[in-house]
Amino acid sequence: MSENNRIVLIITDRPPESWKKYLLAAGPGLQIDIWPDTRENASYSTAVAWKQPAGLLGTFPNLRLVSSLGAGVDHLVSDPALPAGVAVCRIVDDQLRRSMSNFVVMGVLNYQRGMYDCWQNRVQGLWQKPEPVEKKIKIGILGAGALGRDAALKLKDLGFEVSVYSNAPKNLEGINSFSGEKGLDQMLSKITLLINLLPLTSATRSILNKDMFRKMQPGTYLIQVARGAHLVEDDLLMALDEGFLSGALLDVFQHEPLPQAHPFWRDERIMLTPHIASVTDPAAAARQIVENHHRLLDDRPLLNQVDLSKEY
Repeated sequence: MSENNRIVLIITDRPPESWKKYLLAAGPGLQIDIWPDTRENASYSTAVAWKQPAGLLGTFPNLRLVSSLGAGVDHLVSDPALPAGVAVCRIVDDQLRRSMSNFVVMGVLNYQRGMYDCWQNRVQGLWQKPEPVEKKIKIGILGAGALGRDAALKLKDLGFEVSVYSNAPKNLEGINSFSGEKGLDQMLSKITLLINLLPLTSATRSILNKDMFRKMQPGTYLIQVARGAHLVEDDLLMALDEGFLSGALLDVFQHEPLPQAHPFWRDERIMLTPHIASVTDPAAAARQIVENHHRLLDDRPLLNQVDLSKEY
């Protein structure tokens, strides 16, 4: 292997050594280094990056591929230091897809059957049935990619009326499809539970805001499991106070861990989870990363390559 075909791991929020072990298990003999303990920057053709320091990617002159550790690539495509012409790939993993859609189904059912009210009543020692015991809901999902489609189909199979919104119309049997600005407004006006599974792009950043909330039926419930930067957090509190939203299940936040002084902690209308909705299988992810590294060296098409013009 030539000297400019090494892999560099740039991972700042978790131990990178375990990822190196997974990659070597998938590709014995690969030359892998962990930043900042690296060789000459010109020796790397592939980077595996998660929450990389600003400007760092631009210091690798022979970089040809940057892979995310998960489905999200906003940390890469929004990085001004990403060298021109470098391919960006994401992880598409059955385990990630299943865990996300299962979490969404759990959130929907807990809301629909009044479980959150029951938990609060238990703390107060109240024997009180939710009213109604089983809510009649219409579900809208923002995003109809791999995660959104899987959640939509599972919810449809459970008997819910489900709509999806995406940039282009989708043909999903038994599911209403909306696209475009007018289509988004139409979907928002008919649903009573909104699930956000959009990718984070310059167009979708802060999309969950007061203007959107005011287009929904009063008392709509929100499940936010995509990226923290989708949500304007002060606008959520306003929408709860004004009655446009009745409550929310939030798994992602602008700042993580959620600061102890944040008002979300003390608001009983909001259920919080610590970014656990979807979990990437590191062994499966490592196999994809190694496969793409070999494809890069052989000049073959890459798996799950991001369209940089769309940012996902």
